Amino acid sequence: MIDIIVCFCDRDYHLIDQFLSYIKNLNFEYKLTLIDNRNDKSVDLHEKLANYNYLIPDKDYGLFESRRYGFNHTNNDFVWFVDIDDEIFNFKLNLKPEYDIVIYNFKTNNEPRLRCKQNRIYEIDNSNERMIGFISQFFMNDGVWNKIFNRNTLKKCYETLPRIENFFIYEDLYLIKHFMYFATKYKTDTQYIYNWKATKDYNMKNNLQYAEKFCSLIVNPNLKKIYRKYLDLIYIESDKN
Repeated sequence: MIDIIVCFCDRDYHLIDQFLSYIKNLNFEYKLTLIDNRNDKSVDLHEKLANYNYLIPDKDYGLFESRRYGFNHTNNDFVWFVDIDDEIFNFKLNLKPEYDIVIYNFKTNNEPRLRCKQNRIYEIDNSNERMIGFISQFFMNDGVWNKIFNRNTLKKCYETLPRIENFFIYEDLYLIKHFMYFATKYKTDTQYIYNWKATKDYNMKNNLQYAEKFCSLIVNPNLKKIYRKYLDLIYIESDKN
């Protein structure tokens, strides 16, 4: 069994029924945790979500901290973070305790994004900067939603991450890049498990201030170097637009 964690707020809680229809099609055991970050809770969801782990924090801490909050209220061996406004595909779960992370293929607005060309295990020594760079570039530059995390490894990661409220831009990459320095065994899987419904009003350049802020918080020098290279690429791409 795995934990599936999803957050929702005022603007997207109306998507719950659609989201649950995807979840119910999964053919493996899971525990679904839904985190209610709405400011307006005039619509009571307790009855609708009675069969799930429905959590209401004392306030909206932002997506990054809300996911950590959900993590702290779950206990299965593997964790999958998803977004309520995206589409989840049915797939075969193949997890082993020794995997720190399993990475899958996904789609963006129904267009395939091939990240994993073969089912393979990568065992990485974190002192090997070349291999860390390879893994970072090809497998760890997307969202959290095409990755299933080992709980114990993710716990080590969270224990060293400072608490950051209202962090909602590049929050996936901040977690993923930090996670890499606690992971040594990466499993790639060729299945497509997710359709990211990217919005066209996303302005990369205006949001770089958030990425810069959190890059400055990274203590590990090797991690900071990789994250810095990634941000420089973002600047290049944003200048083209």
